[in-house]
Amino acid sequence: MGDAAQDKKPAVGNGRPVLFVAPQPFFIPTGTPINLLSMCRALCEEGYQVHLLTLPLGSHIELENLVYHRVSAIPFVRRVPVGFSVAKGMYDLLLAAGLVAMLFRQRFLAVHALEESAFSAVPIARWFRTPVIVDLDSDLSQQLLDQPSRLGRWLAKPAEVLRRHALRRAHWAVTVAPYLTALVRRESPGTKVIETPDTPLDAALRHLIIRVRGEFLLTRRPGVRKGHRNAFPK
Repeated sequence: MGDAAQDKKPAVGNGRPVLFVAPQPFFIPTGTPINLLSMCRALCEEGYQVHLLTLPLGSHIELENLVYHRVSAIPFVRRVPVGFSVAKGMYDLLLAAGLVAMLFRQRFLAVHALEESAFSAVPIARWFRTPVIVDLDSDLSQQLLDQPSRLGRWLAKPAEVLRRHALRRAHWAVTVAPYLTALVRRESPGTKVIETPDTPLDAALRHLIIRVRGEFLLTRRPGVRKGHRNAFPK
């Protein structure tokens, strides 16, 4: 895959560009996509130019300053169920390839990677010297342990190792529940973590934006790499 497919409709204005990587169909009315929509809406209203790298599945919701980048569709795959699946793993690879292509083409203030997309997004973003945020909406390794398939349960430990590595290399972590915040602090004590409860979404996410913008995003400008090592935690 050479690049992610981009919407024909460009973003409005010249806002500060932020890149989200979402390994779920978007938009569908379930937990993580709903949170993601609220985050995108809040950032767009704050003047950011939001680029969303996601799957070719789900409804298309128009927001000013939001640009979709959907990876190529896998033939005969009509849906991606919650939990582990071969199709989900294949789409994760396409998202990683799309992320590389986008970071070669454009500089971003930050990459915000949801769930398992952080496994590849963190090392890729660090290689491009782009700040990266890991977004945890669930404990993926525990979900895999609860899978009925033997393969899913076998992948639980590698997923835990990859998550720990991603958290330790990330600049920030975002969680939605106290047990996930505790998980981040246990696996990566040096990573800054912000907890934004599922409800009320807009108020919590706007609070997050204010904090991240004040401590993180406004210290960066696209195309500026000098001083990167000193500006952010390892």
